[in-house]
Amino acid sequence: MKHLYAVRYDTAANQFSRDVSHLMKILRRRYYLVEKAKDANIVGILVGTLGVAGYLDIIEQMKNLIKTAGKKSYTLVMGRPNSAKLANFPECEVFVYVSCAQTALLDSKEFLAPVITPFEAVLAFSR
Repeated sequence: MKHLYAVRYDTAANQFSRDVSHLMKILRRRYYLVEKAKDANIVGILVGTLGVAGYLDIIEQMKNLIKTAGKKSYTLVMGRPNSAKLANFPECEVFVYVSCAQTALLDSKEFLAPVITPFEAVLAFSR
């Protein structure tokens, strides 16, 4: 039987590493944000990119998903989100960040409300 290993590529060091222990902490944090999103009543859809193919379809899917879950949504177009920008929307209890794959994950500890990906939104709002 062959053993499979998870690896990561460190672009700064230009090498592969089998040390992925810190990833479990990140994964637990992402699941926590999904659980928090389930309790939200008002969801902000952050559009962080206008150059990625299919972003309009994703926005429409997110709107429909949120509406089907019985929640209200606002669509917000902005560059890179920061805590000052998002603080202007205190009624939003969670934000779904529609952007390119390289900027999709934001550390939401600095924000007043969690910031999740569209995939995480599907996990949170699907019944």
